[in-house]
Amino acid sequence: MLTNQAIDINTLRATSVAQIKARLADNGQVSKIHSPSDQHTTQVKQAMSDKNLFKPDIADGENETLETLLQQKNITIERILSPPDTITEITQQSHDEWITILQGSAKLEMNGALLNLHRGDCELIPANTPHRVLTTSHQPHCIWLTVHIR
Repeated sequence: MLTNQAIDINTLRATSVAQIKARLADNGQVSKIHSPSDQHTTQVKQAMSDKNLFKPDIADGENETLETLLQQKNITIERILSPPDTITEITQQSHDEWITILQGSAKLEMNGALLNLHRGDCELIPANTPHRVLTTSHQPHCIWLTVHIR
């Protein structure tokens, strides 16, 4: 287990992202990474692999694909890839959720109102608000970015 220990940048380069995540991300520990080239110290709370919010952009199968991009004490950021015609059950969460459509479109029912969301649209779903997805686009497939605020 890593606890506030220094990691040489050359060691870090030889370590896989999965190994770094296993050491740091689960419990939010902070490690210092020293770079011999610039002698700067960077605080790292969570190591993340290279991410592209738009790839993959076609759903594989009939279920949504949910990927946690960042998880900290009071916030979780997720990327969701929805296959065409996705329908979800009504849900209520005990925390606020901010959503945006990165690609495609979706129809959302929130607190009895219908919302047509397209690329770039965003919405705050307050805590304890009933909501569900009624449908998602065929081409392109719908990609969401969600921020759960606790």
